[in-house]
Amino acid sequence: MQTRRRLCTALAGICLFLVVPVLPAHASDPYLDMLEEEAQVLELIKTAEQMDAKAQSSTGGISDENTTRAMLGPGMSTEQFDAALKAHFVGTYMLYDKLSAEQKAAVYARYQRDGRIMEIRRAIAKHL
Repeated sequence: MQTRRRLCTALAGICLFLVVPVLPAHASDPYLDMLEEEAQVLELIKTAEQMDAKAQSSTGGISDENTTRAMLGPGMSTEQFDAALKAHFVGTYMLYDKLSAEQKAAVYARYQRDGRIMEIRRAIAKHL
């Protein structure tokens, strides 16, 4: 009787294993993927900010958003925009420089709509 019960339990376990699909341990979840992507963007932005702050502290610094807006004022050509990033926001420029020409054009278009450095950094990070 005991042997029969063990055999039935073993067969039931085997059948259950064969019937229930095995899911991978890292099944893709769109929501989790989106959160992970946003975390990566925020990490890139933080890195750019830290590099910019280091460069600015060694050259006298940028005191406020008004100064930043003056450096990245509206109406710059793409060449002027590139030069301003390179001169005043070294960390941001290092990330920007990794982008393709199309991606740089998208970041430039974002700058034309909203010239705040935080928005420019976010646009750059989204394209990396």
